[in-house]
Amino acid sequence: MQENKPLNHRTVSVKFKGWRNKAGLIKIFTPKAVRSGSATYYSQIFTQKEMEIRYGWVAGSLVANIHYIRSQKSVVRNKLLSNAGIEEPEELKDDYKPRICPRCSTIYSYGAIYCNSC
Repeated sequence: MQENKPLNHRTVSVKFKGWRNKAGLIKIFTPKAVRSGSATYYSQIFTQKEMEIRYGWVAGSLVANIHYIRSQKSVVRNKLLSNAGIEEPEELKDDYKPRICPRCSTIYSYGAIYCNSC
């Protein structure tokens, strides 16, 4: 690639295809998919104004609201609880996690004494 020249879409797509093949991935990913995934991830962290700045959208654009910012009940609930000083446990206790059978390696529920296979 030459320095100080903008990349075109085809060059970036070819690079992504090479990286995908080198990593041994089956699923196709494109620059658009990476940008969309990034916007979805950062929508949980940034405000709408910060999203507009990061992704170059016009101020007051509805792109963030329509496609990326989705208020999930669990996210809102956890924010309210953390503001109130109440911590919600992130992971399940070991008692409630599914277990793996030592004989046949089958996963079975936490309440069962033995797996269904044995």
